[in-house]
Amino acid sequence: MSEKNNKPEAIKHWDVLFSLILFISSLALIVYSIKISLEAMQKTDAVFYTAPGFSTFVIGIVLSVLSISQGIIAWKKGGNLRWLALSNLKKIYLSRQFLDTFLVFLYLCLYMWVFWETIPFTHIRVPFWLSTFLFLFGMMKTFRATTTKRILSISIVTTAVVQVAFGYLMGIPLP
Repeated sequence: MSEKNNKPEAIKHWDVLFSLILFISSLALIVYSIKISLEAMQKTDAVFYTAPGFSTFVIGIVLSVLSISQGIIAWKKGGNLRWLALSNLKKIYLSRQFLDTFLVFLYLCLYMWVFWETIPFTHIRVPFWLSTFLFLFGMMKTFRATTTKRILSISIVTTAVVQVAFGYLMGIPLP
């Protein structure tokens, strides 16, 4: 995390956003718990506090109270949601940090969903060792970790060690 993101103002702003997300999530949890409790009460002779959703209901209430208190504290310390203005979001999404993060998640997505077992819609099976090698090589090459020769060596050795250690020595079935 960069020094800029560690500033107390940035943390307060994130606290306001997090408290809002937590509050909305806790309200959804409360609604869900009431729904499953009412369904259980209709099907059995349970009362609300013995129904399966009661503990979830209590957790939802506690989370909503905590999220409100976190939001109020962050707001009083100067936190706000103005940083979510379109101009700031453009700056964030066009930054190098965002691009790097996006590329990491893109490579992970390719590795876990496209090259896992079979390529979607094609039934082409990609061996684990090949997908792992491509993932490692692509990540290191994209972020210019070292020379191409070293990247190739590191990718080959790491893939071989993982394949031998887990696939053969420990007998763990690899995808």
